[in-house]
Amino acid sequence: MTRQFNSGQKWNAMRKYLITTAGILGLALACDVVSNSAAAGAKDKKAGTGLLKTQRDTIKLPEGVIHVELPRGELHMEHLARADRPLVRLSVGKTIIEGRTFFLGDAKGATKFHAEKDGIHWEPARGGKDFTFGLGSVSTRQPGSTISDPDFFALDKLKAGSVFLTTPSIRFKFGKKAVPRPTGREGPKDAKPRAHDGLNLPEGVFHLRLPPGSLQIENVMRDGKGTYRVSAIETVVESRVFYFGDGKGAAKKDIVDEGVGNIYTFSPGSTIIYSTFFRPEMLKSGSIYITTPSIIFGWGPGALPKK
Repeated sequence: MTRQFNSGQKWNAMRKYLITTAGILGLALACDVVSNSAAAGAKDKKAGTGLLKTQRDTIKLPEGVIHVELPRGELHMEHLARADRPLVRLSVGKTIIEGRTFFLGDAKGATKFHAEKDGIHWEPARGGKDFTFGLGSVSTRQPGSTISDPDFFALDKLKAGSVFLTTPSIRFKFGKKAVPRPTGREGPKDAKPRAHDGLNLPEGVFHLRLPPGSLQIENVMRDGKGTYRVSAIETVVESRVFYFGDGKGAAKKDIVDEGVGNIYTFSPGSTIIYSTFFRPEMLKSGSIYITTPSIIFGWGPGALPKK
């Protein structure tokens, strides 16, 4: 069971603390918090989205599936060795996400990539031979390139705790019109894997590193249910639950505790203090942990400003 420090206080309590103390603390708590239900339903700003709003609305995912919109640009995919738990790292510019398994696609379907010790496995939905690549190297997809998969995953078959990635820079072809996927492997089996240099999170926990810049957290409605939309420039995450921090602590955000209709905007250099938090190494499989270089975090009662 995940251990929480000073359990009992929820995000609502922290939200009240931020709102009531922001004006008093000034530079000590330099965060810009906005609560405006009308603004929450407004049309997406260009700077805060990777996909167009109309495209995002066509993507229907089962409850519990986390949707990450990658920004425009060249996509890098690499295999990383971390003790006995290999990872896949995907990056576009300064947006980086790591995990054992990812689904990548668009509103019509998804293709699956999974890390094993011998490389990244591109796996078909109905079994059969997969394609292994990426051991000791980086695979690159240029903007405008196409990924084809005749044996793809329907979005409604994705399970809670999965991460579904979309990108405006790559085209996808699924089904009968798709070119057959390769089989076998690319590169030698005995290549030296690249060592993991990130956070040592538990098996099944996804880590998303946002790019530098302003951060916005919205509480919105999706398919009749509340969800968080976290955006930094063109990188956008939609999830009903996520963890937020800097590698030293993790604050849990659950839409059930807060509801919808709020927007929180944090400028670079803002400070957020949490008196209750989780340790990152105690997070559960299927969670997404979001970190940002633009916010300063304080953890525990000792981080609260002295009266």
